Amino acid sequence: MISEKDILLLKQVQKEDPEIYSLIERIQQNASATMSNVSHKMKNIISIASSSSQFIESQHPETADFNLWPQLKSSVAYLARFMDQEALYRHSAIIELKPMNLQDLLWTIPDLMDDLYESNTNNSIRNYNYDIASNIPEINGDYSKLKFAFIEIMKNAFEATSDNDTITIIADIIDNSVAITIRDEGVGIDSTIIHNVTEPFFTTKTDHVGTGLSTANRIVKAHGGNLNIASDENTCVTITLPL
Repeated sequence: MISEKDILLLKQVQKEDPEIYSLIERIQQNASATMSNVSHKMKNIISIASSSSQFIESQHPETADFNLWPQLKSSVAYLARFMDQEALYRHSAIIELKPMNLQDLLWTIPDLMDDLYESNTNNSIRNYNYDIASNIPEINGDYSKLKFAFIEIMKNAFEATSDNDTITIIADIIDNSVAITIRDEGVGIDSTIIHNVTEPFFTTKTDHVGTGLSTANRIVKAHGGNLNIASDENTCVTITLPL
């Protein structure tokens, strides 16, 4: 995967040797096209495996009691999720900028989270504390991509906390940027892995793909912003976006 150091080096190459940079771009485009083709074929194979297992079980209900049959079904389902998340990560830097109201987006996220987790956490709820400045102007952003990024960050906060814990959402103008901080009261991130949490496919959670924060990070950077994570007793994720 391309690191921050790689990106800076590419920018330097773009200035100093446009011809080499153009060659690198063509190689990247070719690799992306190849990956898209492979991903499409893999999804077709996984879809066939999933539908076949469902058909077999419908025709032969006794298979549900077979040894390893549940593991087979869950593995196929995980592969399907993996390919979906991989595609989201791969396309996350492609954005369409339009004027948007960031405040409206931030106010909708908690309701979306409650709806998302209501059915699978025994109606576990979180309290939300807002400190959103009223003078934040419209920004140029991709509404759906930023919505995805904030949801992924909130999902981590939700899963790190317990019933009736508080998640705080802060937004304010700092210099020529708007800074959005999401702070939770949950268990902090281990200092030995905090620098890895935005790496693609890194996860410490069972059945998670590990692309949530990495995809959010790519989306923010595509907007010319930054995503920073600080964690001790709890965790603060701060996104800065240019005005």
